[in-house]
Amino acid sequence: MASDSLVLDYYHSPEVKQEIYQSIDEFHEKGGGFCDIGRYSDADVLLAEAVVERDERGCGFMVKKGDADTEIIVSLTGVLVEASLPPYKDSKSLFRTRPGKKDIPVNNVSIAWFDHTGYQASRTGLENIRSQFSLKYGDIDKIPLPVTCGMPVISCENRVVSKVGHIPVGVRDVALDKVLDPKGVIQTNLLNTPRNRLIQDNVLTFANVVDSESSLDIVAANCSPEEFKIGMIVCIQATPTIIPTTKNGNKLILKLRSVLRVNDCIYKKYVFQTRLADIDYLPKPGSGLKRSAAAPQWCGPKCRPLTVEDVGVTEKVVERPEDISRQNGKKFPHFARPSRGKQLHVTSGHARGLLLQIQPTWTILHCCSVAENPDM
Repeated sequence: MASDSLVLDYYHSPEVKQEIYQSIDEFHEKGGGFCDIGRYSDADVLLAEAVVERDERGCGFMVKKGDADTEIIVSLTGVLVEASLPPYKDSKSLFRTRPGKKDIPVNNVSIAWFDHTGYQASRTGLENIRSQFSLKYGDIDKIPLPVTCGMPVISCENRVVSKVGHIPVGVRDVALDKVLDPKGVIQTNLLNTPRNRLIQDNVLTFANVVDSESSLDIVAANCSPEEFKIGMIVCIQATPTIIPTTKNGNKLILKLRSVLRVNDCIYKKYVFQTRLADIDYLPKPGSGLKRSAAAPQWCGPKCRPLTVEDVGVTEKVVERPEDISRQNGKKFPHFARPSRGKQLHVTSGHARGLLLQIQPTWTILHCCSVAENPDM
């Protein structure tokens, strides 16, 4: 799944933006924003709730104060503008996030707000989290500001599998859900090797909001990741994590945990309907224009036809069959003699350089018997 050009075409209009804002605000009013990362735009809230921990490998994560076994979860609600999620159809789509198969591929999603105030709050909250990690890790790489569909986005990612050397002792493997890998692409390319394992830290959860009797409640039900499309309003949950880089540095990522489909009305209204109209517009078999093939044209329509006045003719004598016979010591019958063949060479006019061959014709001279002609 890549970014959709229709999101760039339609979602920047004021009418569509208003629908986006309304969907996000309604979800937050129902309680969907209880762990929104925008809450941490207030640094005091972050300091009161979270504390930084560091494992043996150097990775850092945030846990709740007084509960070191429960990691901090943050959420982001906006428009899904880019995603790389299972199921993967082939190895090319699996390694799209890691060209050349240089490292383990990641599942990732990118969220845009289309000028909703939630972006500024989310961005400030993410910077406050980075500052909190820097107190324990020192310098941390700056958070990039990618742009997708003409809008700044925040991305979350998680490795599809884990390397054996990065897994703590005692952590067990989990089974790979067939729904996430129906063609065995992940199993063949990543798990059929002793270097990689699938653990609970790699597992993602996919759900959608379903209708409930009370309009004030949010009810979520598990669904297939194939139901998520670019342009839908989604809420993603992630945990802030520090990972070591190859340059002996550290960078902050939002490790993806779950994806919730909040609203697909805007997607259906603008993206899906346009795609459907494009399919209906395609000509059906047998509905092409009725036409006939054009006749060949060998010269331009403005070129006048060739006339005798346009050419100069030079005559070239073609060797006759009886001449060839005499050279070979044979006689040629006199009752039939070919006329001289001619070649006409055009030396002037718009057809200059054309060579015409006039074939010889046979002329009956006279009829005689072999006895009457002793030369035969």
